[in-house]
Parts: sequence; C-alpha cells; structure tokens
Amino acid sequence: MASGIVSNTMPTRIAYTDQQLLDYSEEHLLYELHIFRWVAENLPPEKGFLLSALLESFAIHLRNLIDFFYTQPGKARNDDLVAADFFDSPGAWDPGAIPKSLEDARERANKEISHVTYKRKTATDPTKPWPVGDLFKEVHSVAQKFAAGASSKKLHPSVITWLKSDPKAVTFLLISASTTTSNTAASIVSGGGGASASNKAAVSTGPGGASPSSKSTI
Repeated sequence: MASGIVSNTMPTRIAYTDQQLLDYSEEHLLYELHIFRWVAENLPPEKGFLLSALLESFAIHLRNLIDFFYTQPGKARNDDLVAADFFDSPGAWDPGAIPKSLEDARERANKEISHVTYKRKTATDPTKPWPVGDLFKEVHSVAQKFAAGASSKKLHPSVITWLKSDPKAVTFLLISASTTTSNTAASIVSGGGGASASNKAAVSTGPGGASPSSKSTI
C-alpha cells in the first residue's frame, strides 16, 4: 500500500549544450527583447482596442523577461531557460533583488492580463496607467548587465549587439511612452474600437522597428 507521501523534489532541469543555448538566444531571447521594445515604441496615442492589445502584449513580454532575468535555476521549471543558464558558472549571475516596481508589474500582468479576476484595476484607479517607459528602462538595464557578463560560448553575439544599439531610440521611448492604460471600458473607441489611420502610420525607425507590411502580424 502506498504511503501517500508526495515528493516535493523539483524535476531535474534539462542541461542544454552551449550550441543549443547559442541557437536559443539568437532566435527566442532576441525575439523577446525585440518585440518588447517594438511594442513599447509603437503604442498608439489614442485609446481603443489597438492600444489595449499592444499594452497586453507589452505586459506579457515584460513578465517573460522579468522571469528570465530574476528566476534562479533552482526555482525554474525543468524546461525553462533563465539568465543564469548563460553563464559558465550559474552562480555568477546576480541581478540583485527584484525591484518592487517590476515585482508589482509581474503580479499585475498575471492578474490583469492572464486571468479574469476581481483584482483588475478599475478605470478610476489612479494606478491604472502602465508606466511603460520606466518599466522598459528597468528591464533594459538588467538586460545590459546580463549581456555584459554572460558567456560568449552560450549567448549569441546578436543579443549583445541588439542591446547596445541605438541608445537615442531608447531615450526617445522613455520620453514618449510615459503612462498608458488598457482594458477598461473608458478606453473603448465608439464605432467598434478600431484603430485610426494615424495609429497604423506609426512605424519605428530604430533597430526594433518594423516595416508597414509587418504591422499586420501584431
């Protein structure tokens, strides 16, 4: 007869080769950084469904990157990759304590984007707007610290190049993407919530920019 004792041991994490990590970072990590910045740069000024959809995308990728940079290997799922995996010695990666602003944003993304919950902020809540520029700056800073110390055998050089590219575009983003609000009835545009022509015309000119034809994929 079974004892009924449930093991709390975490499954053994998969040990990926250096080449697998290089390939992964070139395709998937670079994508996360790229789309995170692209969305932040291309948020439309008008309230509506397009703004809500892009803000929700921003929040999802924000959460992904927070988890990547701040999750320690011992607490990661067995098939997840975290920043420490890209160091020759995982213990060499120390991002410090997660800032409260990022912890709160991560929890908010979990509650407000991924679940239908009463924890969603109301339209009249003064903390409803997302501080996009500030959150981007914090993630960008820890990403640069990560790239500066990661192993060249594991982290693809395209990630480092990306994070060093066009600091003027980052500065512009911090100025333009201050605070924006999503998923509230007050933001719905009458007549179906469609985006105006001026929304669709906003195309980034920085390295994270996309051509007009690629806008349809967002």
